[in-house]
Amino acid sequence: MEASMADWSQLPRELVVLIASRIEHLSDYIRFCAVCKWWLSITAQENPRPRLRESPWLMLPAKNNNYSHQLYSPLMEDRFHPIKQEEKEETCLLALGSSPDGWVCMVDQKGNIYLFNPFSGSRFALPPFLVKKYSNNVSNQGLRGLPCEHLIKVAWTPDPTNSGPKSVVISTTKRLAVWRHSKQEQYWTTFWSEYAPFSDIVYHEEEDMFFMMSHFGCLMTFDLYSLIKVACHLPRPPRDISKMLIVSKELRYYLAIRGGPSSSSSSLVLVVREIEKRKTKGFKVFELNRRRMRWEPKESLEDDGMLFLGLNSSTYHFMTGGGGSKCKGNRIYFTDDSIGRSSYDDNLNNLGRHDMGVFSLDDGSFEWNHCRKWKGPHPIWIFPNWRLPSIDFEM
Repeated sequence: MEASMADWSQLPRELVVLIASRIEHLSDYIRFCAVCKWWLSITAQENPRPRLRESPWLMLPAKNNNYSHQLYSPLMEDRFHPIKQEEKEETCLLALGSSPDGWVCMVDQKGNIYLFNPFSGSRFALPPFLVKKYSNNVSNQGLRGLPCEHLIKVAWTPDPTNSGPKSVVISTTKRLAVWRHSKQEQYWTTFWSEYAPFSDIVYHEEEDMFFMMSHFGCLMTFDLYSLIKVACHLPRPPRDISKMLIVSKELRYYLAIRGGPSSSSSSLVLVVREIEKRKTKGFKVFELNRRRMRWEPKESLEDDGMLFLGLNSSTYHFMTGGGGSKCKGNRIYFTDDSIGRSSYDDNLNNLGRHDMGVFSLDDGSFEWNHCRKWKGPHPIWIFPNWRLPSIDFEM
């Protein structure tokens, strides 16, 4: 008597969801979805969350004209995965800002701006850069035609999959631009601030608030609901960076939200990047003490954490268990975020290099990724959101 073959498509929905929720890696999740149409349909509808957060990926310019970008995964055997170029799709000039939900903000050669999820292929168009005059401190000039090197950072409220983000905030070299989708606005509002420009913007979900760091080290918040002013909470940078200012001509400030298994609430983390001749020389990490309202230096990252810095939304990442991540804890992973500026020259055949690498807080050492200069958008860290991707994986 022949043994009957198991019909995997007959598994109950609850069991499929349970299995999918216990998968630890994106590559296994993709293969799971590809077993049969029933499993694919269930995972698309239920979107079960995995046990672990996947390590961030890098989105890089594509080498082939048939593709718009390529993704680099540190975990998968075939590490480079191209994203197909859509017909009549404008060439992307800049990828600016990414979120833990897998979305990245893109600007094309016509100045159009949109949110794009390279894992699902979804897009969310943002309004044209046309601005309605709001008050005396608000500019009536739009942002259309603004060179890419004048854009600094973009942040938005989480997961625009369904109805779109509540708000999007863009920092430029001279002003702040805000679009409030929750109020059904059809325009961007821009205004000047005495603290501009802002080097980083991060959305704090627990407080439903955007925090910003000025180029001069001032911590700010922005009132999204009244659009009246930017509030300054800490007018000065930490004292510990005074020595860095003496020896370095350029400092960059990054803000990240730290959660983690050892903390009941999140906190603000400040990272100061020291740059000399367009090359990173070191980092300092601080955490905000809310009671004393001051920045306190940190010698290491709690929960064996990792910081991912660059054009993306600065992210404090940690692994909640095993899972084989090749990213090491207590490290800062950084990419080149010098938009519109040439890369540094290390006198190796006079070829410019991009300022990318890994900094260890254990011993202060660097591991450099000496990528040669490329055409197209700068590399940016992105974060898998566990929806079926549109990239070309081989099963």
